[in-house]
Amino acid sequence: MEHEGAIHYLLHNVTSLKGLYNFLVDDLADHRTRDLPLLHNPLWIIGCIGLYLLLVLRIVPDIMQERKAMQLKYPIIVYDAFQMLGSACSIYLFYRHGWTFQYFYKCRAPDFSNDKDSIGFIYAAYFTFLLKMSELIETVMYALRKKNAQISSFHVYHHCYALVTSWGFAKYGGGSMLSYTIIVNSIVHIFMYAYYLSSIFAKQLPFSLVPVKKLITLLQITQLITVLINLGFAMRPDCPVPLGHCLFHGPNMALQIKLFADFYLRTYTSRKTEKDNLLLTSNEVVVNVASNTYKRK
Repeated sequence: MEHEGAIHYLLHNVTSLKGLYNFLVDDLADHRTRDLPLLHNPLWIIGCIGLYLLLVLRIVPDIMQERKAMQLKYPIIVYDAFQMLGSACSIYLFYRHGWTFQYFYKCRAPDFSNDKDSIGFIYAAYFTFLLKMSELIETVMYALRKKNAQISSFHVYHHCYALVTSWGFAKYGGGSMLSYTIIVNSIVHIFMYAYYLSSIFAKQLPFSLVPVKKLITLLQITQLITVLINLGFAMRPDCPVPLGHCLFHGPNMALQIKLFADFYLRTYTSRKTEKDNLLLTSNEVVVNVASNTYKRK
């Protein structure tokens, strides 16, 4: 009898876990995304992140340990240009299907209908998710170039976080007002990767990129603040936007605002001795990797 009771208890819990899984993965999700590759089953995203961590933290560093660092100048040029183009395409796809600035402050609940523009929003969000997945290549290139100082825990966390949130929005967001984050982030990425691309040819440029770097930092701080405001609008009691996304996204935005503000104050408003400036440059890698604003050398 005790044995039968234990089996019944085990089956009950397994059934409950399966029911919870189905509720989280199927019932809460946008049913229109069920057949999109890599989106339906969370094991795909978990596996992708696991492989990413294994590659950049173990496999590639071990392979490169006794080898000369790769230069990868031209792959980096292609990567930066691709990210600029991809970010522009992401913005275009949303605007093509009706995105306006009102999505920043007006309640725009998820639309799960089969309307043409609503479906278009889904594919725009899905495209953004794939673009975030492609950004993982950046860390692999750092490992191949033996720039291990730039592969900080915060850098790795940022890429994983961006991938998970883009996956979650594509799967659950339904084209809500939270799409503002994608738009403003894509705009910032266009400027950011343009700066990266220009820095490769910095010696050939007739002007210094230092002032541009300061402006990009300000642009990123502004972006994060506006995203927090957008989340605040979305959390109004009368706005049926998924609360879980807001609660998950908000603290990370607040953390990044603090990091960027600290970096800006230390770098651009404080008078430093040459020794302090050298120390700041070494610390810049740790602070800035949260949104890929580190230097590429």
